[in-house]
Amino acid sequence: MIEQTQLEAVGTLQKVHGTRGEIYCALLSDLLFEADIDWLILQLNGTFVPFRLLAVRPKADGALLSLEDVDTAQKALQLCGCQVFVNKEDLPDDYQSTLSVDSLVGYEVVNEENRVLGKITDIDDSTLNLLVQLSSGLVFPWHEDFIIDLNESEHRIRVALPEGLLSL
Repeated sequence: MIEQTQLEAVGTLQKVHGTRGEIYCALLSDLLFEADIDWLILQLNGTFVPFRLLAVRPKADGALLSLEDVDTAQKALQLCGCQVFVNKEDLPDDYQSTLSVDSLVGYEVVNEENRVLGKITDIDDSTLNLLVQLSSGLVFPWHEDFIIDLNESEHRIRVALPEGLLSL
C-alpha cells in the first residue's frame, strides 16, 4: 500500500483538455519537466493509485498530462480534482524538496504543550487565508507565525495558536 510519506506533491488535476484524455495539472513546481518521471500517483477517494505518465507538455502555469488508460474526455473528467504525487524514490538524488502546504495533509498537529490537536485532513484554499482542517474538527488559519516547529521526518507540526482561536 502506498503511504503519503513516500510521496512528493506535484500538483492538482484541474480540467480536461480536448477529447483524447489529456488533463491540465496546476503544478507546485517544475519537477515534471526537470526529472524523468514514469509514474504519477493520484489520490482517488483517499487511496493512492499509480498511473503511467505517457506524456507531459507545458501549458500556462502547469502542464498537460497524458496518462495510460485515460484516453477519453469522460475518463479524464473522473480524475479532475485529484491531487498528483510522485514517489520520492523516483526523484533525482540532487532534488531539493519544496515542501508545500498541500503536502502537509496527514501531518499530526500538536500545541505548545505537545497535546495532539489532530491530523491535517485538508487545506482549504478557497478563501484569502489558507485554512487547516484537522481530524478533530478544529480549523485554524495557516500562518508562519503560528508554527513553532515543522518536523518532516516525524510528520508533526508544533503550533502556538493565539488564545481563543480554537474556541471560535
